[in-house]
Amino acid sequence: MPIFRIFACTLCLSLAFASAAFAADSTMIIEVSDSSGTPIASSTLCSYGGRQCVTTDQNGVAVFVLRNISYPIRVSAEGYKTKELNRGDLFSGGDTVHCALAPENVLRTLSRVSVNASRIDTTRPPTVAPTIAFAPGDIERAAGAAEDISRYLGTHPSTIISLKGNGDNTLYVRGGRASETVFLIDGVEFDNISHFSQSNGSGGIVGFVNSAYVNDVDFYAGPIPAGRPPRLSSVVEIDMAGGSFNEHHGSIAAKLTGGMLSLDGPIVRNKASYAAAMRYVDFRPIFALADEPGVPKLGDLFSKVRILVSDKFHIAATGIASYDRFDYTYAIEEQDDRGNSYPNHLTETERIIQGGGGVNLTYEGTIASHNITAGVSLRDDVNHDSLANHQFDSLYRSRYAYNPIRSDDDRRITVMARGNTEVTVGNRHTFATGVRLTSTEYKLSKSNGKQHHGTYTSCVEGEPVEREWEQNAVSSTFRYRRAEYGGHASYSFDREPLHVSLGLRGDLFEGASPAVSPRVSLAFSDRRLGTLVGAWGRYNQYPTNLPARLYGLLHWGGEPAVREIPRLLETVKPERCTQTSLSYAQAGIPGLHLYCAAYYKWYDREFNQTSPYGTTVFDWDSRELGERNGRKWVRGIEAQVKSRDTRIFNFSCAGSLFDVKIRYTDGTWHDDWTAVRYTYSFSAGASIGEHHHVSLAGKGSGGRPYSPRVVHTDCVGRKYDDFDPEADYFSTRLDPLLSFDARYDFTRHIGRAELGVSVEVLNLLNYRPTLDYRFNGGGFEDVRAFGICPIVGFSLAF
Repeated sequence: MPIFRIFACTLCLSLAFASAAFAADSTMIIEVSDSSGTPIASSTLCSYGGRQCVTTDQNGVAVFVLRNISYPIRVSAEGYKTKELNRGDLFSGGDTVHCALAPENVLRTLSRVSVNASRIDTTRPPTVAPTIAFAPGDIERAAGAAEDISRYLGTHPSTIISLKGNGDNTLYVRGGRASETVFLIDGVEFDNISHFSQSNGSGGIVGFVNSAYVNDVDFYAGPIPAGRPPRLSSVVEIDMAGGSFNEHHGSIAAKLTGGMLSLDGPIVRNKASYAAAMRYVDFRPIFALADEPGVPKLGDLFSKVRILVSDKFHIAATGIASYDRFDYTYAIEEQDDRGNSYPNHLTETERIIQGGGGVNLTYEGTIASHNITAGVSLRDDVNHDSLANHQFDSLYRSRYAYNPIRSDDDRRITVMARGNTEVTVGNRHTFATGVRLTSTEYKLSKSNGKQHHGTYTSCVEGEPVEREWEQNAVSSTFRYRRAEYGGHASYSFDREPLHVSLGLRGDLFEGASPAVSPRVSLAFSDRRLGTLVGAWGRYNQYPTNLPARLYGLLHWGGEPAVREIPRLLETVKPERCTQTSLSYAQAGIPGLHLYCAAYYKWYDREFNQTSPYGTTVFDWDSRELGERNGRKWVRGIEAQVKSRDTRIFNFSCAGSLFDVKIRYTDGTWHDDWTAVRYTYSFSAGASIGEHHHVSLAGKGSGGRPYSPRVVHTDCVGRKYDDFDPEADYFSTRLDPLLSFDARYDFTRHIGRAELGVSVEVLNLLNYRPTLDYRFNGGGFEDVRAFGICPIVGFSLAF
């Protein structure tokens, strides 16, 4: 469906379903001071578009009553530079916001907002608040995060990153799979936000979202509002910052892993703004320390335009793109058809292009607000395995008519549109409705240009048999499109101390049965006693790993499998999970914020299943996990204690205990491969004087699960690796994981510019567990974490 038709359809349906939303009044206390802490009286605070303004008293304090507000809040005072308080600056743990304004002759930079606050989001009922909300400063100066959203999320309880041994930042939440998370960038849906992404997961080397332009991030795990896209485990909502409406800014940065250039400012003063940034990321220095054989090259672009059509009507357009190329070569022990061994090399080249963009329309009425988002996201992965340029490969040069060239393509493009309407009825009742339309086209192909001729040895019942063969070039391609339709309605009642939220989501996956997701939550909230929230909900998700399954079928089955795929698609059903949780938060303890939760997840339908012996189950007719296939449950507890005031010193300690079990066709229960038993993290940061900031962080988990494999030798002495049929497949663990990182930041104003220097040390204690084992043709070799790695960076903002 053309995007303009989806957009128009979404607009009409959204207005037709118009009901309600979070619009209950809430009071926010904002203290405005200069950089030395002296209060600034008569400073002005105005909402986005200037629809609501207040003025500070002689103590620099203003009481801001939030009514359907649009962010940011602009803070201005005579003789000082104007500052914009974004949503992430306002809501993260208390009830008072501290805003420091710089003198007029010092330019505020977009990525150095010195808002220090400890706040709680009081504008929406706690029943639908995100599990975690954080702002760019939290990512930027956090040791070990490498300014990456996924890595920062991995420090929180019940989240794990990098379960595999390739150093990626795949995100696993509460025992879920990597494909059970969706990322929203200004409302546009992405399955992955990482460079060198996995085709059906959230992993990669590092994120392509530029953290310097992140406005705030909401992370939903467990109770996910009905208005978010259907996912089983989590939703990561990323709001990107736009440029200033009244000043031009720029910055240049360089460090061990690359550089960045950015510009932003007004297009039409106080009416329209732009922001643009580009990064080049080079991980060769880190990969050299990690003793990795690959040479990655990557970069990304970001742009955003905001237009204030009126005080009530706003338009924003966002675009983001990334480019990755990976040249991979490592030594292996090769064997010919008769078992003779000699050294050789494995080579591979991979190119991935990702990106997308969208337009967001927002209308803020007196009692109702409407939001329309239309966008597109894409992923284009081409993988080549060619020996044509490697003169050392004597085996293939002597035994093939020409060197083999293998190419695998995995391309997908998603067009989506979503509309939401929110209306307030009095100060206690809110309603929300909306629709979601997506259409995804997949193109999967495999080609193999090698022509093998000569003789080879085959093992028949353990005895060698000489045969002749000639393998001609093969090529297989499959293209298909899948559409999803969804809608939601919710109601919230808010009367202190009771908060109630009811939601219902319905989704229809083309070719599959419809899915209905009811959700309910109750909360008791008291300023002194804290907030207790109980939630129950059912979640459905179209199997996002379906392309990988089809690709594997295409890879191994060729054209016969292609002809069977349409029939197999008819048997696909939505994945399904039911979750209940009980959480408690306390912000009334002086200087502390406490959070703890217990949860239980029950999967009664999963799409991708693996047998205890590591062979993939291809009997697609038995996808519903009843008596023929297994079921899965996850149970866990998590807790976090962190400081409330981040102006001088802050700290956080978090941990979780959880267990994941899965049942197979024989009725037995096994540990799932994501069951690492426990996670923990701790961090501390301090500002020393006006220019210095230091932070320390550590995180770990109970162990990295892996699939036990063994080396087999055939009848002529050729070696190959395969799963060990005698091993307890899901119960073997590698070493527990632990990382300890440190970061130092120095900032200083020089005239109208700001100079920044940072030193981030990864793996500070040089803890080197075995991450995985790699088969090199003759046996297994350890894959270990890299040693101590310092990353030095410089930045100049003007």
